[in-house]
Amino acid sequence: MPATKIVSTPTITPVPTSTVIPTIPTEQLIEPQLDEEIQIKIGESVTLEKESLTIKFKSLVADSRCPQGVVCVWEGNAEVILEVSKNEIALNTALDPKEKVVGDYNIQLRDVIPYPKAGEELKPEDYSIRIVVSKK
Repeated sequence: MPATKIVSTPTITPVPTSTVIPTIPTEQLIEPQLDEEIQIKIGESVTLEKESLTIKFKSLVADSRCPQGVVCVWEGNAEVILEVSKNEIALNTALDPKEKVVGDYNIQLRDVIPYPKAGEELKPEDYSIRIVVSKK
């Protein structure tokens, strides 16, 4: 009968330390400002004017913009729904309205991104909008 050899391995127990590990922010948060272009991803919202104005990109209703790489009769249009401080508004890239007044603010749709490309299918979560908000 062969002899059985027992090998013991040391157990390592983590010991808590009081060493502080600094966290370095990779991106500085910049608060959206009036009269500057603001980008919002679908489903997300931004707050301006010390929280007195909140804008949420609720949905993309339609995107009939002519895809890059295709010749079209007209440029097409993208329509989005925004929730502006509890009010829903629809804005367009090519058709009216491209901007609307809500309370003391004018909201202008500058762009819906990404721009469609021939043969490329986009999911709703791929979309963002660029808007400019100004006092009326």
